[in-house]
Amino acid sequence: MAGFPFVIHTVTPAVLRIDGDQARGRCSVQEVLRLPDGGARQIFGVYHDRFVLTQDWHFAHRRFDVLLARPIDLDGADVVPWPADVDPDFLR
Repeated sequence: MAGFPFVIHTVTPAVLRIDGDQARGRCSVQEVLRLPDGGARQIFGVYHDRFVLTQDWHFAHRRFDVLLARPIDLDGADVVPWPADVDPDFLR
């Protein structure tokens, strides 16, 4: 996402089905993106995931299906930049 000047990525709680050491999951996503050319898009989609349990749960497969993608107007929107004094790796 480093190529996008602004991104909001909102994910719903996942629905999971666990079967022994394998699982399937699904969650919905909404994204608002400021594009490198200055335009903006809104995207709605669904992640379809498969997980495998080794010592911990890991993704075995992930697919993203776009349900809706449309241009939007962010001109005049108060988009607040990430504060310069916050370490962007603070969640790692």
